[in-house]
Amino acid sequence: MTNSSNTLGKRLLLIGLFIFISLFYAQKIYFVNADLGRHIKNGEVFLEQGFPISTNYYSYTEPDYTAFNHHWGTGVIFYSVWKWLGFRGLSVLNACLYLLAFLFFFKIAEKKSNFSYAFFFSVLSIPLISSRTEIRPESFSFLLMGLYYYLLYLFWQNKISFKRLFIIIIPLQVLWVNMHLFFITGPFLIGVFWLNSLFNKRYIRPVKQYATLGAAALLACFINPYGLGGFLEPFMILREYGYMIAENQSVIFMQSRFPGNPIYYHFEAMFLVTVISFI
Repeated sequence: MTNSSNTLGKRLLLIGLFIFISLFYAQKIYFVNADLGRHIKNGEVFLEQGFPISTNYYSYTEPDYTAFNHHWGTGVIFYSVWKWLGFRGLSVLNACLYLLAFLFFFKIAEKKSNFSYAFFFSVLSIPLISSRTEIRPESFSFLLMGLYYYLLYLFWQNKISFKRLFIIIIPLQVLWVNMHLFFITGPFLIGVFWLNSLFNKRYIRPVKQYATLGAAALLACFINPYGLGGFLEPFMILREYGYMIAENQSVIFMQSRFPGNPIYYHFEAMFLVTVISFI
């Protein structure tokens, strides 16, 4: 009875935390600042012509300049959801993606520590989680990062077979490379687990399986409309921006540009807590 009550209490706390976090994703969409219209249009153009935009389509002066639309797949999803369910549907989709991502990371934290620690640090992280709630392709990347980490951790713990891991990860990698620039994080996470298995003598894990999975994930990254160019885009995208983008700047830079904003102090505090946790 005590264990049942304890389990019920944990579930209620987690549900309450989910509901609280979801409120941040129910905000009004400010189209002046959001890129959502462009993503919806990208999806519409793809469904009309059968291939993604590959030029500087929205430019008045350089419309024929070659450009890689690395998130064209997300545009198709956003357009389809918007067409059938409107902006409310997009808001619900966005909230579900973020909450699922949060759930995967929470379960990993709980497995590596316990519920109390996972819940406590999740609450501390709410200002970070709620600082970027717009409907963007990156929400799919956050979800896939959490899912990859969760699956790789389960494999590390012998909870799932390599065959099951492989048939889930590789199709997801093909999907990811066509949805958002952070697709390169997939092979990176696999590489981290491969290194851990290579140098951690306390665990006997098949290093060759991680290597096989990582190599297959890298090859899957080439399955995109732009081939090698699409694969290299994460490493090349910053070369021709032409002006400074806020999300590409450091916390210290943003802190000097917007003094007094408490969110940047919270970023620094959480970074310090993260570093201390590794000591």
